Amino acid sequence: MADPALALQTRIKGITEITAIVNQRIYRTGSVPTNPQMPYLIVNAPISDNEEGSTNTTNNSVARIQVDAFASTDPAVEAISQLLKKKVPCNDVILPAGTDFIRVERIANAGALPDQNTATPVFMRYRDFRIKYAD
Repeated sequence: MADPALALQTRIKGITEITAIVNQRIYRTGSVPTNPQMPYLIVNAPISDNEEGSTNTTNNSVARIQVDAFASTDPAVEAISQLLKKKVPCNDVILPAGTDFIRVERIANAGALPDQNTATPVFMRYRDFRIKYAD
């Protein structure tokens, strides 16, 4: 069975423009160190986007995966967010086509969170990736 979050994490780790900024600090939910060095990304677990009562007879599923970017300045986190949008484009197949495939169908800006902590500057941006994949 395909693992869309792992596939997206692996795809992002292969983008040199992103890893030049975050290095290999691209974590899955639950694996973030206690005090991570910034900047970094978190690839969240997929949330199913399959419609209730769907008559879809294919073995394909749709999910939404949110990728959270964290940095110590607002311009830095915005740059990472824009790279995610630009370098993982829609219709990008992040696993080879065939029995198992994962394809990005849509990317949405899911918002930002301004720095509220005066002791440690932290700025966040969220990107939603709508993924179609073979079950």
